[in-house]
Amino acid sequence: MTEEPQLKPSAKNPNQKLCLACNRQFTSNELSHCPHDKTQLVNLGPDMHLPWIGKIVMAKYEITKPIGKTTTNVIYEAREIATEKALTLYLRSEYNHFSNEAKERLAKWKEIDHPSILKLHAFGRIGDPEDRRSFHVTESLEGERLNNRLKTHNQKNLFWILGIGEQIAEALSAAHKQNLIHGDLSPSTILLCDKHRLDGVKLADFALEFTHFTSNTVGLQNLLNANIDYMSPEELQNKPLTVMTDVYKLGAILYEMVVGHPPLTRRTPGVTIFSVITETAPMDDIGNEKLANLLSKALQKEPSARFPSMAEFQRSIASV
Repeated sequence: MTEEPQLKPSAKNPNQKLCLACNRQFTSNELSHCPHDKTQLVNLGPDMHLPWIGKIVMAKYEITKPIGKTTTNVIYEAREIATEKALTLYLRSEYNHFSNEAKERLAKWKEIDHPSILKLHAFGRIGDPEDRRSFHVTESLEGERLNNRLKTHNQKNLFWILGIGEQIAEALSAAHKQNLIHGDLSPSTILLCDKHRLDGVKLADFALEFTHFTSNTVGLQNLLNANIDYMSPEELQNKPLTVMTDVYKLGAILYEMVVGHPPLTRRTPGVTIFSVITETAPMDDIGNEKLANLLSKALQKEPSARFPSMAEFQRSIASV
């Protein structure tokens, strides 16, 4: 049995920082960028665990280098020891374990094998008795998030937009057959990969924890962490999520791809929430009557007024 290395932070220093490009660590409070390659430094903080380079997870995956960091995960490049295959490992923060609901959703995601869905290989907790952080492992891809593409390229080619939309709808339809609602669909959860000189879609980041808004949780940080621009009216009112929730979210994404901004975005999160719940998205700038009718139906306030299934939404996109 492989003995796992006992890896711990090199220093309990609140100013500890890491360069993700060269993997050097710094403890100076003055530095914001790496002096060697000018990469912005990641603040590790006093309780972070980087680097875990060489750590063996589940006696199967070896962590090889850090890739990045999100609000809930540190992202690593890893390799499957038996096959040498490159993978991506998402390690959650120390106190952010998977809930039972998240485990059920991960199990469903793991069962899906679809060309437009990022393959989930494993999930669980680190086996170190001193550190049992939750993690999941996915296939590794060279690609670009759709949100980055929309920021850097104001591409409004209708053929490209509909092609992306149809692939997303097909992927979601496959997930829905496994009783798995995405729950956090937005341009940041959609990967664009080269596919015969066109963008092939990989749907990623199925929501592991749904956002709930109550009188105790509607605060600034909660609002900022949620993708409010793509949330449906029923989500914002804490009503049950259904496949029609994903229909709404995909409609909001396609709307942004055509018009240049989400359908009901306003100056502040609070005003945006009010608009999503009460207002109708304008269709004046769509420029295609058939597409405008499609988006209008997808963005209806009442879930029952939208497309009843993602498969039907996909067929409608294909017919534009």
